[in-house]
Amino acid sequence: MAAKKKSGFVHYADMTGAAKVKRTAELLKNPGTRSLVATKDLPKGYDPAFVKRRQMAEKFRAPITEGSSLTYGQVASDSKDASNVAFGPNAVKNSQQLEKDTAAWYDDFQRQLAQHTQNTERYGQEANTASLGLQNAEGMTAATNPSAENQQVFANARAVRQGLNAAYGSQIADNAASSNKYASLRQNVVAPGNKIGAVLGAKKATSDLQAKIGAYQQDYRNKVRESEAQNVVAYNIAQGKTLADQAKTKAKTAADGAKVNQYGYTNDQWSAMTPAERTAAVKAFKVGTALPPKPKDPPKPKPGKGPEWVTNVQWGQASNEVIRARDLAANAKDGKPFNVGGMAKPQRPLDRAGAEAKINKWLSSKGKSLQNPVLLQASLDAAYDGKINAATVKELIANGYKPSLVAAALGVPTAGKVRKVTEAEKRAAVNALKASPFGGAADA
Repeated sequence: MAAKKKSGFVHYADMTGAAKVKRTAELLKNPGTRSLVATKDLPKGYDPAFVKRRQMAEKFRAPITEGSSLTYGQVASDSKDASNVAFGPNAVKNSQQLEKDTAAWYDDFQRQLAQHTQNTERYGQEANTASLGLQNAEGMTAATNPSAENQQVFANARAVRQGLNAAYGSQIADNAASSNKYASLRQNVVAPGNKIGAVLGAKKATSDLQAKIGAYQQDYRNKVRESEAQNVVAYNIAQGKTLADQAKTKAKTAADGAKVNQYGYTNDQWSAMTPAERTAAVKAFKVGTALPPKPKDPPKPKPGKGPEWVTNVQWGQASNEVIRARDLAANAKDGKPFNVGGMAKPQRPLDRAGAEAKINKWLSSKGKSLQNPVLLQASLDAAYDGKINAATVKELIANGYKPSLVAAALGVPTAGKVRKVTEAEKRAAVNALKASPFGGAADA
């Protein structure tokens, strides 16, 4: 029990009105105590970026569904891994790079068209110069002092040549002007239009890809949430809990979470805080109160009282792991790939030893591991033998797992008939397995 508070001291969590506002402002000034201010108590308009980060952190720490050991953050991370397998690890970055490359390609194309326009203009000038040279040379083609009878002949011939040269020069000038106009049109009108269309198309492709990936990840999270909700129900059924019992448990959990501890925080608030935030809260509490007494060590179990079972939270995590391992084992047995969306080629069916090795290798590559290796043995028993073998039952008990619960989650009986699995438990477990997002949802 905490020591008595000093006279006149009011803990921050109990403050109201102006005192609350003043103390909030003091705590926010110091980065070391800012975490003590709950998100709902932040002043209106306070640093939107900080508020957004705080809200996202709280969302990521919350369970994906009530009663689940999986947090939203864990599932969000898994959904990104799944989308990376389905679309490629750098799909959006590659598409954005294609946008830049497309613009660069058209910039180079326009530079080449500009050079072509200059070349066309130069070619026309050279042709005009040559035509003028022919016309100027006309004067040198006539004979010197022609006879009287040939003067008219020479004059007529000169007139014909001058007319032909003039017509030829005009044609050259027209062709040069037409070529220049066409080259300029391609450079200044057609090419920019093509570039705009291509760049907009590349941007739209990136936008469509981002929308597809976002929809894929949202669908993945929704499926996990539905599956986890069914797993929680199956777990409660396996423990023989009625809906009324579940409602009572929920009410008790809410009441326990609302209880205020010796530092002035509810149990729900305290459990949501990080270790650093709790340390800061204790330091702030010590300013106005005596040191709290050291908590007593929990009593050690006495021998001869039966096995020590895992906690409900540990079993909640274990039930998810054993279902996932069961799905992977079934895929290995049937020669199905582990990858998301069936992208990989079919595999050859594996025996039990091969399946165990492959599952362990995959878990290691993903940085994951089961809570206890015996869970994998139970899953392999279910996939290959259709029951949990007697040796595995003993190992489960020795490690604190109730064989009846493991059997119910896997939808198979135990060899030793530790407890007969009811039809209701089987149906609940089978439904949870069908809805599980992990079957065939990993890479080979």
